[in-house]
Amino acid sequence: MRHYGSWVAGVVALWVTAAVVVGAQAKMKAEDLDRIMKKDGPAQQALVKAVIAGNVAAAKTQVATLQAGLAESEKFWTTNKRNDAIAINKTVQTKLAAVAKLLDAPKFDSEAITAAVQDMNKSCTECHRIYRAQNDDGRYILKPGSVPGL
Repeated sequence: MRHYGSWVAGVVALWVTAAVVVGAQAKMKAEDLDRIMKKDGPAQQALVKAVIAGNVAAAKTQVATLQAGLAESEKFWTTNKRNDAIAINKTVQTKLAAVAKLLDAPKFDSEAITAAVQDMNKSCTECHRIYRAQNDDGRYILKPGSVPGL
């Protein structure tokens, strides 16, 4: 019987720990999205510069940064139940994967990669148009009221 009590206590402890971890991860804040976007903006600009310079290694580094940021921002939109933003995010991820594929090609095609990056940027802009605004000092922020409770 003593082993049963230890087992139950262990299961309860595991359940409580899991609930705390899930609860802590469940709701991302506007500051989290802002932190992600502050990395993604410069990465996108650096990607364009790398493509123009023909620097495949640098371009791939920026693609990886953007892929990580998109995965994180998808969590924000998912936890805040914004299906349109989730769909746009997935579109951007697909278009970024196309950029990565072009960068992996045996021959560097600057025009094709530039066009793919521009196409991806259109989807980014679509989400920004809906969910981003500029504050008084010109910095981008989440539009007030665009996500309930934030």
